[in-house]
Amino acid sequence: MPVSCVNYNNGHMIKFEIYETANSYQCHFARIGTFVVSIAHYMRAFYNYRALVDGKYFSLPEDVGYLNYNDEEEQEVQNILYAKVGCMARDTFTSAKFQLHVYTDNMCTNPYDDGQTSQQQASKGYEIDFNSYYTLETNILQFSTNVSFRPTFYQCQNCKPDAISETFNKFSGSWYDDAYINDAVDAYNSENGDGSDDANSAAADDAYAATDDASSSAAAAVDDAYYNAKFEFEFWKDVKRQREHRDRQLYDNQYGGVDDWNMCEQVYKYGLYCDEQCQALDAFTHTQWSSADIALLSIMVTFMAAMMLLVVAKRLKASRSHRRQRSFFINNNYDPQTTSITPENMPGIPPLAMFIIFTLVMITIITLSILNFVNETLVFAVVCCILLFIYMLKLTLFHSPRKQPVLLASPNHEDVFGYGDASVTSKDVFFS
Repeated sequence: MPVSCVNYNNGHMIKFEIYETANSYQCHFARIGTFVVSIAHYMRAFYNYRALVDGKYFSLPEDVGYLNYNDEEEQEVQNILYAKVGCMARDTFTSAKFQLHVYTDNMCTNPYDDGQTSQQQASKGYEIDFNSYYTLETNILQFSTNVSFRPTFYQCQNCKPDAISETFNKFSGSWYDDAYINDAVDAYNSENGDGSDDANSAAADDAYAATDDASSSAAAAVDDAYYNAKFEFEFWKDVKRQREHRDRQLYDNQYGGVDDWNMCEQVYKYGLYCDEQCQALDAFTHTQWSSADIALLSIMVTFMAAMMLLVVAKRLKASRSHRRQRSFFINNNYDPQTTSITPENMPGIPPLAMFIIFTLVMITIITLSILNFVNETLVFAVVCCILLFIYMLKLTLFHSPRKQPVLLASPNHEDVFGYGDASVTSKDVFFS
């Protein structure tokens, strides 16, 4: 699961997490580890995945070439600028979007300075001065940094597609066969050749000369000239065989079948382990409980329990007052409806209902925490605390018992408070 785009080790990387199985409850537990890989390597694997699923209906974005550096060369060039996809500039070191970054060298290590901040460049684009880089009538070019693609961050998916499209074809589709490219490079850069050739002597490279050993003492048995000829013969033979079988079966290994292709293996192959410094760049997305998370959740649960006890205590107190008033009116032959507190206007929800609600809230919090839904658990607890606090304020500050004044005298209301009854003392009337 891709987590974020991070600026790490002076480079723009995709941080991703790998889990044991596809049934890890949407990538929230059983995590194997967190890793980082270059944007280019991740997006190549991502697009291969989409090519397998969508087949001939999949097409690459027009600006996908910026995954590798592209020179912005136009007309009469004095100097060359290079653009490459990177993370969108934020105040933090993480993002979930891409943007183009402009550099002055072909290794994309020296950022182009147009006098703007990185945030301004992300929103407005680069202001390229043509007086320094191009010979045109216009002095300033507003170069947009928008990128039309990005991976599906925070979306858990299988390492292998559930099904491969029947229309998928390596030859006519957008398949980046990095495994085959690596095999070809390994053939040219074989470690069995003379240690002084190829990399150190371009004139003796097997791409240019038949005899490629820099020193004459190299053994013929390990001479690149022999192996290179063998490689070329096998390479073109394999290409011819594949061209003759364009309607090949996808699961035939002799064609480099894709039945065992695995996206997780591809990004892991080129990735690096995300250490503590890397983990700290995007701590909010962690799905593991930290001591601070546990302390915060404990405080919120304690607060909710205290609020719940106060609400229940207020309800029980009002219920006792209602029973005493009702008992007094019944014992003195008064209308019980004249009591100031009735079951309909007693403050708060009934205690049993409050207990059921509190139990359901606690069960939900415990379930989310066990599944390692850290952010979801904390957000749910915060919302419950806010709602419970608002409800407590309503009961405490804005609730007033509904009074029922006696406007006209009646047989039941002539001496409702027992002022004329000597047997009723003031203590009986003004009960607590």
